[in-house]
Parts: sequence; C-alpha cells; structure tokens
Amino acid sequence: MFEIVKISGFQKDWPESLAFGRCDILFHRISDAPEIIHIWTQGIFEANSEVSVLLADMPKVPNGVYRVRGLLFYRPDEARFFKSIINPYDLFISDFIKREDKWFIASDAETLHATRSWESVVSIGDGLNLGDILHCESHFICSDCLITTPVRIGPVELYPLAHSGVVDVASSLKEALLFQGLRHVDFEDIATSLMQQADKRSPMFVMSFHRILRNDSEVILPLLPIIKRVFGILCLNRGAYSKLLGCVYLKRRKGVADAFYANLNSYYRGNLTGGVISREIPKLWNKQYEQTANDLFKTEVMSKLNSAYAETDLDMAYFRLWSILESVSVAVFQNKKMPSIERLCRQAYAPQEVEQVVTLSIGECKFSFYDLLKMWIDWRDSTAHNGGIYAIHTGLRKAHPFNLKMLEEMRKRNMPIEFGEDRSLFILKDVCTQVVSAFIDDKFTS
Repeated sequence: MFEIVKISGFQKDWPESLAFGRCDILFHRISDAPEIIHIWTQGIFEANSEVSVLLADMPKVPNGVYRVRGLLFYRPDEARFFKSIINPYDLFISDFIKREDKWFIASDAETLHATRSWESVVSIGDGLNLGDILHCESHFICSDCLITTPVRIGPVELYPLAHSGVVDVASSLKEALLFQGLRHVDFEDIATSLMQQADKRSPMFVMSFHRILRNDSEVILPLLPIIKRVFGILCLNRGAYSKLLGCVYLKRRKGVADAFYANLNSYYRGNLTGGVISREIPKLWNKQYEQTANDLFKTEVMSKLNSAYAETDLDMAYFRLWSILESVSVAVFQNKKMPSIERLCRQAYAPQEVEQVVTLSIGECKFSFYDLLKMWIDWRDSTAHNGGIYAIHTGLRKAHPFNLKMLEEMRKRNMPIEFGEDRSLFILKDVCTQVVSAFIDDKFTS
C-alpha cells in the first residue's frame, strides 16, 4: 500500500467512531504538455489518532510529476462524501514522480523544474507592474461546447464541467473549485452576486488563466483576444459556438486574494462525441493556435466562422457562411467570383474530389456540388438584396429552381425549414469549416 498522506488534528469535524472508509484522490500532472492529466483514483483511509490515506495501486498515467489536488472521504457503503479537502497544500503532501513505470517521492528540484516548465507556457505578461500581487488568475465558465477531457491551448487550460439540465453560473464556479483548487476566496456570495441562468441543457467547461503576470485595471478585457482565438479553434474543430457565462478574477497576495465576479451571459449544435476521431486533438489545436498567433486575418476568419455557427436566422446563416468563402477567396486568389470559390473548395478537399464529398440527397432530389454552389449564392444574394429567401413568397424575386425544389421536398417530408434543419446549410457549414481549416494550414496555392 502507498501512503499518500497522514492527517492530524481532524477530530473536531470527524464522524465519531469512524475508523475506515473510502477516499478518492485527485492527481494532477504538473507539465507543459497540451494534454492535461487530471484523474481521480480510489483509495481507502484508516483513522485512529491520525487519518492515513492509502492506495493499493498508484494511477496508470504517463510519466511525470504529480500533485494531489483533492481528497474526498466517504463512509462505508455511502455514495456521497462527508468531507472534502481541495487543494490541500497545508497538509504538506509530497509530490510524486513516475518514471519508467515506477513511482517515487518527487524531490524539490524535480517539482521546481516541472512547475517552471508549466509556468513558461501558461504565463501572460512581464510581471513588471504587479506590486505586492504574486500573480493574477481568471477562471471563465463557458457553455455550448463539449470538452470531454482537460486540455491546454496556448496559455489557457480547459476543464470539462457537468452536463446538467439546470445549471447556473454560481454552482459551476463552485464545481470549478474541484479542478482549480482556489483557496482563501469566499464563494458564499456567488449565488447573490451573479444572475441565475435560465434552465438549459448544455455542456459546460471552465477556461482557466493561471498565471496573469500583470495588474490590469480592465481585468478581463486584455484576455478577450486570447479567448476569441480559443473559441475560434473550438468552433473549427468541434463545430460548436462557445459562450462566456461568468468568471471570477483573482489578484493573489500572500495568504489572501481579491476576487471580482462577472456575469457574462447566450441549444448545442456542435460535436456530440469526443476524442481524436472527432477532432478533439490537443496537439492540432495548439498548432492552430501558433499558426494564427501573428495573423489577425486568420483569427478573424475563425471568429466569423464561430459567429456563423451561432447564427439563428436561416437567411443570415447563409449570408455569413458565403461571405467567409468570399473573404478567403479574395485573400488567396484576389477574386471572389464563382470560379474562384469553386477552385477554393477543390483545393480545400484535395486530394479528395470535391464532387464525391459535397453532395445532397433528399428523397428523390439529388444535388451535385455545382448545384449546391448555385443554391448557396442564390440564397446569399436573396438575403443581401431581397430580404431573404422568403421573398419568393411575396413575389419580390424568383428563387433558383434548385432551392425551390429542395424546400418543396423538405415540406413533403415535414422537415422544419428553420435554422438547424435545412440540409444544404449543413453542407455549407462543412465546406466553410474545411476551407477555413485549409486556410489556417496554408494549404492553398494561388
């Protein structure tokens, strides 16, 4: 058995005559890698004059330096813990190191090296105007993007939160404590400090900036360009429109922290699966982060894609998505006419033949890649000049026959003609995502 920690002075709040039970231990790897290892492992505790936390086997995780970030204590045969200790630095728990599949107590030098490596990738600012502040940090509660595993993108760490039917910002901030180990901050007033959110089913995650080495009077405003890039990357890879709901901003001093709360609060349409097959790839996301670091236009294109995914007006969704194709075409070919848009799509899907990928079938109706291009530009022009495709019902314009055919086929099958149900819009989203991904990756040749 591995003894993780021995705790003294617990008698005043410990259940009487409780001599043993189950204990969950949260291990967190201190690392500069984009993959965050943050894992709960089940052990036991024995209580006499002291409480000993024991593990039969250490967790099966990659090599590295690990720190205990949380302890949850359970009575035998009870599902809910009776005591929690989060971020237990005052217990003086040793850090651990795994190397060559063996576990050891980490030396101070090993912990310091791992910590400095981590700080080198998560720090923002030069630290010149901190004064008596050790560092600042900010934790944002975000919604409408499914993150299934902790990950770092640039200086930002993302941790999945509960997928709940009734979730408010205050309870999510409290849940974030389990991941971030925030201490010396009174969270009892959160429920009254933040406006309660409406009932909704939505995946949520916390976006954490752990080392802000500057004392900004604007607090979170300087972080927004980074948030914008991260949301663009999530949209590009997860097909989701992330939103900020609320945040806590901390200015840490020795033993205390000044805390500032903000309510930043907008049905989830993104990727419903996780893992590599669904483009939840930390290394790819960090590559895209670097590729857009010094290119404001690429960041703006990702941001426009993010906004287009969120658009709830059907006509405007077409307009936004087609404008993305036009803007990338101008950047690559200095031209936004139809032949250039077609060429752009071909290069984005190469070495696949775009005609084999971009097609649409509804019942007996089959639309080719060329048909879809004509339908999309018609819908875009209708929105730009005639108030939208529904202008056909007022006689203000004649819609392209392919659009009329598609809409009629959808009506026959009781398919709602609204955002999220139009089949050609689904495909246009996929095409725009493919084009923007290729543009970020410098795949196009003029």
